[in-house]
Amino acid sequence: MDVLYATTLAEAEAARDAGYEPVECSFNSVSVLGPLRLDHHGALSYNPPVSLQAAHLASDPSFQSPQGYVVTGQPDADAIYALLVLAKEIPPFAPIAEAIADLDSDPVGVNQLQGFYCRIPAFRMQFTPRYDIGSYLEALAIGQEVFHPKPLSDRDALHAEYFEQRRFRAAINAQQHIADDVVFVQSDVDSRDIWHDSFASLVVQFKPASGVITFSGCLPAAVDRLQKQKGRQRATVYQLLGDQGLYSFFPKLEPLLGSGSGGRPTIGGSPRGMSYTYDQAHITYQLLRQHVSQRKMEQVSV
Repeated sequence: MDVLYATTLAEAEAARDAGYEPVECSFNSVSVLGPLRLDHHGALSYNPPVSLQAAHLASDPSFQSPQGYVVTGQPDADAIYALLVLAKEIPPFAPIAEAIADLDSDPVGVNQLQGFYCRIPAFRMQFTPRYDIGSYLEALAIGQEVFHPKPLSDRDALHAEYFEQRRFRAAINAQQHIADDVVFVQSDVDSRDIWHDSFASLVVQFKPASGVITFSGCLPAAVDRLQKQKGRQRATVYQLLGDQGLYSFFPKLEPLLGSGSGGRPTIGGSPRGMSYTYDQAHITYQLLRQHVSQRKMEQVSV
């Protein structure tokens, strides 16, 4: 498989123009798109995760693989699965594609060791994501094993169980501050499912290794799962922030982080390619608390 790694918008566009298909290749609010339109961030948040898009495309017997692919950021299960099935390195298999898409879109209240969901922690256990082509190549080799439709090996199943145990302990210890149903955490591991379950309806995460800040809320389905499974009382991102969810919060970050913060109504992050400090992440947490409080006051005054 021919994969190029772009560090800038110009590099990604040049690769696209040379025939390389972009996969989840966005910079700030700009998505670089090829003929297959494989992205679901920002203005394209209405699209399903690329794992589902790719599985659908590759299931067509007439589908022809692109000559190569261009990527950016850190590899995740969604992008890696898409690359593998598009390049016909593994056959598309709907239950695995759907499990990856579920956890990419809304992992809150989902048991990641159940059914085909366990493929994702088995994958994540075996490498540490980085911002370079080497990380993608490493992830592709691992994904070729754990995302293949064949039964998961006993070794990989143990990897998944160990990863989830370790992830839970680290996630609980990552909590820094909590107030107004918003929690601030410091961790390089994506564990928003655990933080929403254990702490609050809204999460602000600082990743110290990369200087990335993320923020997330709960979809209605996640709130229902947490209430039914554990009696948790959480509010949806729409109840707290209005019909636009986090879209209403992104503009408030521009004076602090510059332009380019964005994502989807339920999850977003700081501008791609930029690194921020713990203090800036903590101010982001404070701004989100203020935004929630302002929204409550507006509701009371109506």
